[in-house]
Amino acid sequence: MRRTTLASIVAPTVASSAYVLEIALFPIAMPGLERVFGLARGDLVLLANVYGIAVAGAVLLGGWLGGRLGAMRVFVAGLVCFTLGGAIVALAGDLSSLLVGRLVQGIGGGLLSPSIPVLLTRASAGRPGRALALWNALSGFIVALAPLAGVPLVAEFGWQAIFVLISAVALAAIGLAVAGRPSGGPDPAAGPDGVGPAAAPVPRRWRWGLPGRPALFAYVGFNYGTILLFLFVVPLHLNERGQDAALGAAVLGLFWASFTTVGLTLRNRFDGPLVGGFLAASPILLMVGFLAFFAEGAPVLMPCLAALIVGAGFALGNAPSTVLILRHAPDGQETLAASLDITAARLGSVAIIGMIGAWGPEAMRLGVLGVSLLGLACALPFVRASRGPLPRGERIGRTG
Repeated sequence: MRRTTLASIVAPTVASSAYVLEIALFPIAMPGLERVFGLARGDLVLLANVYGIAVAGAVLLGGWLGGRLGAMRVFVAGLVCFTLGGAIVALAGDLSSLLVGRLVQGIGGGLLSPSIPVLLTRASAGRPGRALALWNALSGFIVALAPLAGVPLVAEFGWQAIFVLISAVALAAIGLAVAGRPSGGPDPAAGPDGVGPAAAPVPRRWRWGLPGRPALFAYVGFNYGTILLFLFVVPLHLNERGQDAALGAAVLGLFWASFTTVGLTLRNRFDGPLVGGFLAASPILLMVGFLAFFAEGAPVLMPCLAALIVGAGFALGNAPSTVLILRHAPDGQETLAASLDITAARLGSVAIIGMIGAWGPEAMRLGVLGVSLLGLACALPFVRASRGPLPRGERIGRTG
């Protein structure tokens, strides 16, 4: 494997796994944090949201710096910060130090995340939707197994083991990125970093200016916020029901397995005319999944079924929205577009978890119903816009 391949494909994929492991494993650490530090539900919401706010803010800086200093340089700097933040959390002795660690970790996640899809799509400029789906699938396979491994890990070593594991994966990504940097000058056919081919320009008549498509960014916020709410609620709600922690791990594992399987199955469709239909189907599935999760009468079956439905909804909304956002970014602004995408996602999760995360089941069902309908309304214009075959020159591209 060429060194540039390590830098442009393997390192971002490993880093993405660390980034998504935080999403998958932080909920498993929450009951331990709650018990050891005597935290209330509101404190757990704060720990989740301080990370989300940090990501949302730093991702804009990461996108801006990526266009000026190079995506790979900013990617490595973000990885270092992300690793340090995880170490601070693992060594924390009180709520204040937990918050500091989550803040630093979130800043690192924000700096590195917009560079990941840019590096990957440069390496696969012909079929970016397929590349993103395969990337999501590989990361999904890892995090699908993570909850099942996380429960015994926490039982044996405590909640700190979660953050040690996340930091270790991020550290491995740093090593791969540094080892994979080209030793000579930049490839003339490469992007600003000299890593991977530069994306082909989008014909001007096909561009949808970023300021002119706020509905797409609103969609990302509603959809991703609902996903993060589901991951936040699963272990806490099942714990309140008196269910074993293993069930929560199984539900989270099924969620990621469904996300991975659906994304991998449909990977060749995310560059075609069905992309708008996928966007519209996603919030409907999220709404149905939440209704199933809180259903009475089947305490084991319904949460598992809900995880499969919500995971499928996540797959249908994630890669297609990213493809659309990067496809219609102005020339040279792909990293900024990716950063706006992630900012919208994180701000949506902060708002939705902050407003709905402490509600009871009945109120939460109503809240998710409202958010899902708003997401569906934002997706409908893109169903019409994406009908018919896409021109060859438009198939460029651009995420847990």
